[in-house]
Amino acid sequence: MKPLAFLPALLLPALAHAATAATSASPVPELLQQARDACTHADKGNMQIEPNFITRPDLNADGTPDIVVDYKSLSCPTSPTLWATPAGSRLVVFVSSPTGWNKVMDTAVQKWQSLPRNGQTQLKIEMQPAAPGAIPQAFYIYQQNGQIVRDNAAQ
Repeated sequence: MKPLAFLPALLLPALAHAATAATSASPVPELLQQARDACTHADKGNMQIEPNFITRPDLNADGTPDIVVDYKSLSCPTSPTLWATPAGSRLVVFVSSPTGWNKVMDTAVQKWQSLPRNGQTQLKIEMQPAAPGAIPQAFYIYQQNGQIVRDNAAQ
């Protein structure tokens, strides 16, 4: 188990920009505006948002629902690859803190799910396999001793 503050050294280069300083305002309106702008450029603004675009698990057990933004739930009909690539769809995870929202992950994932863990919530993240036919790489994100951690072996 490793604290997410060290993600740039631990994960694939796609996560190099994952850990960022806290922002006090909810990041969701800015992400939606960026998505609308991209869709307007690619598809004349015909963006469709499915209900699971935003999920609110409490990953750090502080009583404030955190934010998981799943771009798989967005679409621009004439630009189906705008947010989906062979590596997966963009997933952005923010956890609450006393100073605002901390981005702890922003990368393409094959799939993810929210699971119980010792009375708390964890995310299971599956990445693209390292080679064709290989088993997908998976890791878990959860709170332990007041820190958000990334663990390859949690269940």
